[in-house]
Formats: sequence, structure tokens, C-alpha cells
Amino acid sequence: MTGSTSQEMRWALVRLLPLLAVLLLVALLMGPGRATGDEGPLIAAAHRLLEGRYADVQSMDGTKFLWHGPGLPALLAPLVALGVPLTRLRLTSPLLLFAAVVLFYRLLRLRLSRRTALIAAYALGLYAPGYYVIGTVAKDPLALVLSISTLDASARYLRWGHRRHVAIAGLSLAALAMTRLEYGW
Repeated sequence: MTGSTSQEMRWALVRLLPLLAVLLLVALLMGPGRATGDEGPLIAAAHRLLEGRYADVQSMDGTKFLWHGPGLPALLAPLVALGVPLTRLRLTSPLLLFAAVVLFYRLLRLRLSRRTALIAAYALGLYAPGYYVIGTVAKDPLALVLSISTLDASARYLRWGHRRHVAIAGLSLAALAMTRLEYGW
């Protein structure tokens, strides 16, 4: 990153920090999530990854065998290994959503003014229907980060032609397919 680019991102982060506070507050107020959510199976998959396996081969139930991709459990596994409590694991959703907003701002700055990109980034971060998973451990915020990362790296490759952008786009897309299995189809 050049000096002006890193200075620009610092400028954006300072202006987006109130959104992070809102996301964390909403996550704390949303409570423990739905009883039928994906939180339990995702955390169980993270535990299984720490044991050197992923799928629950003891079950004939397809939803327990390989229903969720290993993307989010792989991200959670180090935190689970450190003994991070569930209440803190649930903060991964607002933090990932904030990361998506920052990446979205970065993507938009390729074509838009600071002000317009900042407004659009806030619009993404304040999109209320996206908050339905914010109080739980969920794969949707990670999928959003990876989608935007793929778009950003692809746009940067098309603009500058650097191979590292192709590599980042490819890795982001592969991680997205591992996070949301339906995208891999």
C-alpha cells in the first residue's frame, strides 16, 4: 500500500468506527440467537476440525454429515482452541460485517468519490435485513467479506493487471465456495 492509500484507509476507518459500535451494540442486544440456527453445528464443526476431521461420519443425517462448508469453522477453530467463550465467538459476525463494509468502501473508491463511497459503505453496514444473523455465529458475514474481496481483487486486476490481485480473487472465491457450499455448485 502506498502512503496515500494507507492514509485514505485510515481516514475511512475513523469515519466508519461509529458503525462498528452500532454493529457490536446490535449484536449484544440481539441475544443468543435462534434455537434452530446454524450456530451449534458450526461450532461443533470447528471442534471436529481441531480433532483432525470435519464431517460427522457417525450420523446418517446429511445435515450433520456435510451440511456446512468448512470456511467459517476453519476461521473459528483457532478461537475455539484458545477457549474463547460462545458470547465472544458471536462477536465474529459484527466484526466480519464491519470488515465487509471497509472492503466495500475500498472497492467503491476505485470509481467513486470519498463521500459517495462512504455513504454507500454506511448503507451496506446499516442494511437492517442483514442483522438477522448478527447476534449469532453465522456464515453470512464471512460470505459477504469473501464476495466483496473477490470483486475488489478482480476490479483491481482489471485496472492494474497485477497477478497478486488474480491470486487474491481466486483465493477469496475458493474460500467463498468453502463457506457457502451452494456457491460452489
